[in-house]
Amino acid sequence: MVAAAVVSTGNWSGVGATPSGESASRTEPTARTVRPRPGAGTFAHAEPSPVPETEVEDPDDPDQPDTWADPAIKPLTVLVVDLEDRPLGGVPVVVLGAATDGGTVAGPKLTRRDGRARFPVDLALEREGDLIVAARAMPGAAAFAPVSVTLGHASDVRLKVDPGLVAAVRVLDPEGLPFQGTARVRKIVMEDPPPEAGPRGPQLTAALSETTPRAVREGDRYLLPGLRVREEFLLFVAAPGFASTVSSVEAPEHPPKPWSLETRLGGRCGAVVFRALPPAGFEGWAFGARFVDDVEMLAVAGADDRPTQTSPAFRRDTPIGQARRLRVDAYATGVAVASAEVDVPALRAGETLDLGSIKLDPVRVVLAGLVVDSDDRPVEGATVEALPYGAAAPLATVTDAAGTFSLKGLLGRGPYHVAAHAPGRATGRLDVVAEGSVDLRLMLEAAGAIEGRVFAPEGVLRAHLRVRALRADRAPLATTPSADGAFKLTGLPAGVHVVIVDGPGIEPLRVGDVVVTPPETTKDDRLMRLEPRAPSGGLP
Repeated sequence: MVAAAVVSTGNWSGVGATPSGESASRTEPTARTVRPRPGAGTFAHAEPSPVPETEVEDPDDPDQPDTWADPAIKPLTVLVVDLEDRPLGGVPVVVLGAATDGGTVAGPKLTRRDGRARFPVDLALEREGDLIVAARAMPGAAAFAPVSVTLGHASDVRLKVDPGLVAAVRVLDPEGLPFQGTARVRKIVMEDPPPEAGPRGPQLTAALSETTPRAVREGDRYLLPGLRVREEFLLFVAAPGFASTVSSVEAPEHPPKPWSLETRLGGRCGAVVFRALPPAGFEGWAFGARFVDDVEMLAVAGADDRPTQTSPAFRRDTPIGQARRLRVDAYATGVAVASAEVDVPALRAGETLDLGSIKLDPVRVVLAGLVVDSDDRPVEGATVEALPYGAAAPLATVTDAAGTFSLKGLLGRGPYHVAAHAPGRATGRLDVVAEGSVDLRLMLEAAGAIEGRVFAPEGVLRAHLRVRALRADRAPLATTPSADGAFKLTGLPAGVHVVIVDGPGIEPLRVGDVVVTPPETTKDDRLMRLEPRAPSGGLP
């Protein structure tokens, strides 16, 4: 499982290894501001100027002080401490409805350096009245407490959380010297974490399943809690001006205290600075920006890394020597209502491109239709995604109670590949869908699953392996084994499948004639101990 959140591309490396990609000299390159190339996009240049970095928001940085915008709105303050009563920064906190099936009311939000996270006691919280506040550093060990809130009154809650194994991560620049700036250090969510226990277990598991702690800086190290002994995980590190990296790490069985790690940032980047210019009358909403032409593996750091910000001012890093396409959106109630796409030319290390003000245009309905099950009944809550065949951003929405959906976007981006998926159902797909199609129909049949376990050769990290299920007329489904080698492929349609295990350091292993009968989970004896072999020449 990959968390849906801020998406960053990066280099893959081992901890302490020299990162791939081009690196610059130790002397910082002189940044220069250049103008956009003709035809790069739609701009409105009044008095364009570089965006000060202080305007670029990072609302979940635990090293930044918490601020409260409106003093008239009182806060619900949650203090998270470890088992020795020390403040625990960078830990996700959520506010839930008091009923055991209550959903998330606010969050997840990361605690600041002082261990506190604050939520506005607004109408949304008061309408619930009785709430549950929960925090978690280590999966399977969430802490929670009840609280009641009232408009105009502050509330305080204290939670004691098991921090698990804490790593002290030293971040190095591409030349191997200690990085002096502010870095973002997290564990990537790659699989379903251990479930939470107790009557509220399912509620807490769902609310916290797609987020992880973020390391807090202490001197020249970043302290990252929430790890487990002998855990294999991927470490995400990013910093302004450098390519992010994703490193494979395995926690020792008997780690020293502190357990120290070193990781390097990727090569130096170029950067673009700009300001989003929404349509007239646009006020008080949110803005987001991302590159839409990435072809590298997506590294997702956690659902609480906000994909939007309230300031229209942006700075975005971009790898050197690569032309990119940038999409900028303005949101109202979580829906993009205005957008623009801009071509960004290839930049040199340390070069800054000032795009000035980027004018956003209102988005329109480009695709619409209905999602049904195999009995022709509407499917509510199905996610529908449309991926353009050109270099443009994908579209996504959720079906309503009647199973209908509409996707809004900028015109002239089709044709699209359209897919719909829902829990317990196989994905439905339509290829080469023309822009303007408003009578689409996608059928989602019941789905089953396949379980098994992979025993990797010595020296091979399971986090690098891939398990796939293939059926002749369907796109393959893939997953990564967990730390103990267990895997579960879900969303599989009925029929006969081939299971393949492959990845670096092993020879591909195939098991055929695996039968899936929805809604059951297939537990074929042949899959319970999959033992791929190392290549005949040994590990690379």
